[in-house]
Amino acid sequence: MRILPALWLIVLGSCAMAQSTQPEVVKTITAEESFERWDGWAKDSRSRPGWGNVPPEPGTVTIVKAEPKQPRIFSGKVEGLDDLTGAEVGIVSLSYIYWIRQKETFHWSPVAADGTFSVTENTFLDENKSVVLRAPKRPMTILPYIFKAPEGGKDIVLKAEPYKAVRVTAELSGQPLKSFGVELFALNETWKHENNPAGYHWHSRQWTPKDADELTLYLPLHPIGAYVNGQGAAAHWEVIDAREFDRLHLVLLPAAQLKLTVTKDGAPLPKFDAQTGNETAAFSLRSGKTNDAGVFEVGGMAAGTWWLRVNKKTVEFDIKAGQTLNATFDTNTNQFTPQP
Repeated sequence: MRILPALWLIVLGSCAMAQSTQPEVVKTITAEESFERWDGWAKDSRSRPGWGNVPPEPGTVTIVKAEPKQPRIFSGKVEGLDDLTGAEVGIVSLSYIYWIRQKETFHWSPVAADGTFSVTENTFLDENKSVVLRAPKRPMTILPYIFKAPEGGKDIVLKAEPYKAVRVTAELSGQPLKSFGVELFALNETWKHENNPAGYHWHSRQWTPKDADELTLYLPLHPIGAYVNGQGAAAHWEVIDAREFDRLHLVLLPAAQLKLTVTKDGAPLPKFDAQTGNETAAFSLRSGKTNDAGVFEVGGMAAGTWWLRVNKKTVEFDIKAGQTLNATFDTNTNQFTPQP
């Protein structure tokens, strides 16, 4: 009878060893030039993402109609976190490029010790709002329902998502890439709209730590969009699913670069509007003005066909991976001329 416990310990130890020695599942994604239109938000420079008008799931929120142009209150509770330290609920104003202007568009409030929260939102009163939850080393949780102005909400239930920690590495031209970042976008069928045809909502952004050549992402256990940038690399978009791998390795393409000199009467034209984009590359729209030397410079470009809009004239040009394209645009003739 005394032998049985020992045998049982041996069996348990063998199982633990088998689990700990399971090989790491590595998924390699190799970037290629895309020839299909990217099904993302509209490309207009001031467009706001649209949102499908789907009723909330039962038991997740009670919608409260506020007065137009008045503060909106969002309250409820958080579930699924063993430790609430550092947990915050955010109210997101879904305005133009809201994920870039987070100091303006994200309003964060700590979760109370009992898991409850209440946030009064008094900015961007005419915008749609989303409610999100963030906590250390966890993926962001986004309430699926999008609040249309002037809606607020009470009895909101934010359930922290199951997740997986995944190591991410990258390479460029056969060498490890030491400086890269991954920006995540949540996907939801109910968010689909003519101005948001794939149903995206910004999720998070992370960059490699200093002197490191890998990062750790905390990913939900379902598909999510990943937008990858790296020093000297072309931006790349991929939908990934953490259930399929333990480590993600990215093989990126070299970035192209445009150096456009805008002229008038033969002289460089400073502070002049220019815009470019690629219909097959995610988040490719670049808008700006020429510098004091009349140059409009764009980096991090994916290979392919780009359009350029200057002086109300739109032209197209092709650019190869790793190429620096020098060109001029004459506003007198609206002529675009690549340089040899």
